[in-house]
Amino acid sequence: SAESDAKVFYNDPPWILLSRMRILPCLSDVIAFLSKDVSSGGRIQVATLQSICGILAMLAVRLPGAALAIANHKGLLPFLASYCLSPRPDESGALFDTQNVLPFLILLCTLARQSKDVAGLDMPFD
Repeated sequence: SAESDAKVFYNDPPWILLSRMRILPCLSDVIAFLSKDVSSGGRIQVATLQSICGILAMLAVRLPGAALAIANHKGLLPFLASYCLSPRPDESGALFDTQNVLPFLILLCTLARQSKDVAGLDMPFD
């Protein structure tokens, strides 16, 4: 029932997002859609990047296995790394857009902190 589903979700939202709602494939689809916009010259809103990185970090904090799944996913980190860490000089002379870089670096630190397996990976800079 809806009531029991709500209770389960409130007891452990990250697990429900991973297991029942399959959030990683959903975020992968969102990123695939965003990458098409970026390849045609579009930009991703900062709030969107912060939300994606925040959701992934939240899942990684809750479950070390999720951190490994996020780190090994072929579509998530490679796109985020290339987009967030690509040079974008602006009027102020800054090389990177720090509003994009900071959420991504927090995500990377969160992933690496979760397990030695994740910390030892060469991703996302392969």
